[in-house]
Amino acid sequence: MKVEANDETRISPLEGNPKVKVIGLVKEALLSVQYIRTSGTLYVVEGIKTILILGTDWFDRYQADIRRSDNKIEITHQGEKA
Repeated sequence: MKVEANDETRISPLEGNPKVKVIGLVKEALLSVQYIRTSGTLYVVEGIKTILILGTDWFDRYQADIRRSDNKIEITHQGEKA
């Protein structure tokens, strides 16, 4: 994956947490949810933890639902759910 430089954009990975600096972007990165392959922009952030951050535009496009109760994400793509 090619990481592109980013400006001084900062994001809040989770509500209530301090904002972190975005140090790069991976545009149109391929993502797989079960058998469905999608793409989206990944944000590379400063820190020592591994965190995957997808924007709300990706969640809207794939009608993604996150269930914190059982740590699952469900998406809809071309009429199929995964």
